[in-house]
Amino acid sequence: MANPTTGMLQTVLTAFTKAQQNLKYTNAFVKRIYWDFQPIVATPYSTLNVNVPTINQANVFNIGAGPLQPQPYAFTMVPITLAYNQSNSYIVYDWDQTRIAYDLQTFFFEPKQEELLRSVDQIVVSQFSAANFPTYPLFTGTGTAAGQVTRPDVTKAWTNLAGVGVPLDDAGNVSLIIQAASYGYMLSDQQFIYQYIVGDSDAEAAQRRAQLRTIYGADTYYDQLLAPFNAGHNACVLFHRFAVAGVTALPPKGGPQVLESTVDLQGLPVRIQIAYDVMNQGWLVHMHVLMGIAPVRPEYASLFQTAS
Repeated sequence: MANPTTGMLQTVLTAFTKAQQNLKYTNAFVKRIYWDFQPIVATPYSTLNVNVPTINQANVFNIGAGPLQPQPYAFTMVPITLAYNQSNSYIVYDWDQTRIAYDLQTFFFEPKQEELLRSVDQIVVSQFSAANFPTYPLFTGTGTAAGQVTRPDVTKAWTNLAGVGVPLDDAGNVSLIIQAASYGYMLSDQQFIYQYIVGDSDAEAAQRRAQLRTIYGADTYYDQLLAPFNAGHNACVLFHRFAVAGVTALPPKGGPQVLESTVDLQGLPVRIQIAYDVMNQGWLVHMHVLMGIAPVRPEYASLFQTAS
């Protein structure tokens, strides 16, 4: 007799892939930090290392006509604990009534994926605090309206990073992420949307598609999960991707009665498992990602907030 669960798994994976088109929050922080996807099997609370390069000008000598003076290669190994096994599970009852991938996508996978992705994004957001990034004091901007971010605000944060050599011309790896209210204000602020200031293409993108992308080399996003650093102010973060690192690993395989596969969710390796639950007369579906998150370069992020 053919095993019907093989078809079930394929149906689940099809729905999972299609459902990614319907996520609701931007979850911007997940996509803008450095992820080290290590293709190894690990267990929760084990520790993996992320290598961070170091610069030491003292390694350079004026040797004149003399011999070379080789120095040991050095880098910093940052240990990150796989402290998060973000799991989302549920039972699909009356399977045959919802086997069509569209129904699975609409009623099950779309909200469940969004829940998982938001939980990961919330963890990443929580790393951006004044305690984790003390290199530059948290400063308050110069805006005069509620939620206003001004060019001088961004300039000050940019200057902080530039002063220590953060590669701000590293296209695609520098981000300005702010709260949605501040992003909305920027969409009506001539400093960021007028053609004679930002150019034709950026003005069109802002006014037609609500896209503010590049400011001083930083790709600009809003994230609904970014909370104020202090009450009465909107939070803003200018950072390079390598300010925070995430590490993922593959969990041990499930038992023989469990069908599973690893799929990509916004760059995260998410394992999908399914098994029939006789007690509840339905299919138990489980999705999870095993990961660790930590700030690794405190000089790579400058935090600030709006005046009100």
